Amino acid sequence: MDYTEIYQQLRESDLRRVAASCSLHLEDVRQEALLICLEIAAGESDYDPKQGSFAQYVMGRLWGMTLRWQNQVRISAHGDDEEDSDPEWFLQDLIQRNPHFDGEAADPLVELTRMEEEQEIDRQHQEILAGLRGKERAFAALLLAGQPIEAVASLYGMTPRAVRYRISEMTGD
Repeated sequence: MDYTEIYQQLRESDLRRVAASCSLHLEDVRQEALLICLEIAAGESDYDPKQGSFAQYVMGRLWGMTLRWQNQVRISAHGDDEEDSDPEWFLQDLIQRNPHFDGEAADPLVELTRMEEEQEIDRQHQEILAGLRGKERAFAALLLAGQPIEAVASLYGMTPRAVRYRISEMTGD
């Protein structure tokens, strides 16, 4: 497998999170990831497919690398200092101390929730399509793909009102 194919399996948001957690720039993290991908492609790494995917291996190596490049985080000696308990202040302080900090790096839990919601919507769409016959399936697939009612109406030679009526018949509303 070519190193670029391995690199394409990595998600940009994961690389941003790595850069946000250490004192390296995002471009440095990208280049380190490319080097790891080159090692894998050349067979010069200890990657074992039985232990995980290429992306998991690369991200594990990158997270291990962050230990050498940790951000210096100020911790309050008092613990109850009002200034230190404000998360917005902490974020601003982190951005000022680390100008390459990426505050837009996606939160892993938010991203996981978003992915699960998308999978549930896809599952529901497949369930709907499985219960329809040929012509109805094509009609519903266009609507589920996000085509505007007006475009579907034009394609089928119908009025938008007729499309809405057909949708209500198919859904039983």
